[in-house]
Amino acid sequence: MKKIVLLFTLCTFSISWVFAQNIKKLDEKNGFKELTLGSSYQDAKQYLSELPIESNAKGKTAIYAVTDQSFLEVGESEINKITASFFNDRLESINIDTKGHQNFKDLLDVLTKGYGKGEKKNTYIEEYHWLGKKVNMSYKMNANTKDGKLTIVSKEIAEQNEKHKKDLKKGVVNEL
Repeated sequence: MKKIVLLFTLCTFSISWVFAQNIKKLDEKNGFKELTLGSSYQDAKQYLSELPIESNAKGKTAIYAVTDQSFLEVGESEINKITASFFNDRLESINIDTKGHQNFKDLLDVLTKGYGKGEKKNTYIEEYHWLGKKVNMSYKMNANTKDGKLTIVSKEIAEQNEKHKKDLKKGVVNEL
């Protein structure tokens, strides 16, 4: 009986290990393809539009379109659009949009193979999270359109951005 219980425990542990997240790999990659979180616009500009599609000087933010066509395919999925968001001239996040349910599923399959099964907080919502020490990643499907949005974020730079936003709000009071 003890052998059966031990065998069952080992099998359960092995199965959970196969489906576990590989957060270490997510943190090591620290980005998407050749875009590395924390890099400057200057280091990434060969993959990006020359001018930002959105910018805020006071907020120290700029968003650029990824123009390099090699970024638009991952496995079987086709990527619709990719943007790179910078804070204080450092790449804070990469946002990847897919169109349609099949592309959502195909990209989710690649993410699962690369980083393990994402944490799904609500069984009724197609949203997955991978939370690393340096990088957070989330992938969510729009229930109406079936389009997907993958966001890969540098935790360090996001924290700096949040602090900057709070400091700006404090400064507004002084302008009264």
